[in-house]
Amino acid sequence: MPTSLNGIGTTYYGSRDRGEDGSCVTTLFVIFLAVPIIPLASYRVLATGKATHLVVVNSQDYVARRIPLNWKQVGNVYLGTLGVFAAIALLVWLGAKWLYWYTSS
Repeated sequence: MPTSLNGIGTTYYGSRDRGEDGSCVTTLFVIFLAVPIIPLASYRVLATGKATHLVVVNSQDYVARRIPLNWKQVGNVYLGTLGVFAAIALLVWLGAKWLYWYTSS
């Protein structure tokens, strides 16, 4: 069972290979500041019961069956993470360029 505190611990990332029964493949990662670092295992997950949606917390019961590590899933998660960091870097760079242009005029 994944657990984390303040973005440090383990969590599931990704959703791939949806089955006809509604299940999907997800991967358990070690996370640091909510960034996936090390893939530990992949699971086929099937939601069971009714989901609870509160203001801060969403809860859902599920059945997870361990499967061999799905490297396509891991690659998708890393590519998504890289995309987020690239977008942040681009925004910081554009902000710095705008600030330089604005203050030098």
